[in-house]
Amino acid sequence: YKPLDAVSIYGSYVESLEGGGLVGNTYVNSGEQLDPVESRQYELGFKTERRDWTLGAAAFRIERGAAYATADNRYVADGRYRYDGVEATGRYRFSSGLNVSAGGAWLRASYPAPTAAFRGNRIEAVPRLQGTFGLDHELASVPGLRWHARANLVGRQYVNAANTVQAPGFTNYSVGASYRVPSLDQKLVLRAELNNATDKAYWIAGSNALELGAPRTLNLNVRYD
Repeated sequence: YKPLDAVSIYGSYVESLEGGGLVGNTYVNSGEQLDPVESRQYELGFKTERRDWTLGAAAFRIERGAAYATADNRYVADGRYRYDGVEATGRYRFSSGLNVSAGGAWLRASYPAPTAAFRGNRIEAVPRLQGTFGLDHELASVPGLRWHARANLVGRQYVNAANTVQAPGFTNYSVGASYRVPSLDQKLVLRAELNNATDKAYWIAGSNALELGAPRTLNLNVRYD
């Protein structure tokens, strides 16, 4: 629905069915086939796009079959996950050519009834808050050269369905640049990306697992279109 030329309001409902998969070899019931997983998604949002800026926001709910590890180290399919959230994104382009973008999401992810074992607990490895802020700019003084910088915020996450272990939140920074070589019909592109620029030590939560985040990493790339 478009109440104005540059504004769209939308709603959606999606149902899906996917295979439950096999239980991994770290559990006592390794190799067991889990039942198929049914999910439903509801979303309502809006988008607007102007010459120099864009803005969008949405509220959503996702319900799907749950699977988790029990106290006796069995991986079982039982009950449901429910994700209720809101998200917003925006972008603005200044006359100088500098682009600023930002986005954020709040998510309440829980085990609702009738999930017997963990009713009311938060779902593991799902942060309540996430956010991003970015800058990118094409230098008029050096045709073909662009630089960008980005900050990503990830909130605290539980590591297990029992909610007894929690990984702290963290903020990561990255910077990079690309250069489209003027010769060769501008088909040669050189890229550099420095991830975790501050070399911050942080933990990434998984389902009953913790992984140390990647250290400062420099990636170089050459592409010919």
